Amino acid sequence: ERNVPLHRHGYIELMYAYKGTFTHRFGEEKVLLEEGDLLVMNQYVEHCVVESGEENIGINIIAVPEFFEKPFQMLKRSWIFWWRCSDGIPESRSI
Repeated sequence: ERNVPLHRHGYIELMYAYKGTFTHRFGEEKVLLEEGDLLVMNQYVEHCVVESGEENIGINIIAVPEFFEKPFQMLKRSWIFWWRCSDGIPESRSI
């Protein structure tokens, strides 16, 4: 079992549970992530991972809030948006 100490940071963090389970703690509250779950944490939220086995795989994505400005603007006029990983440019489409 691997533990990550309580911490906070100045960026938004997304954690995708790719394989296994992860238990995050926010104060006294615990959140269990299972395979396929996505956790989104705002800036400066104090948190830690309290349970994570050696075989688990979690994918963390970190970004400053400004990273989301363009996609959120797109949502105001479109139904969907996505990031094309090859160029990092958000795209949108009305459906």
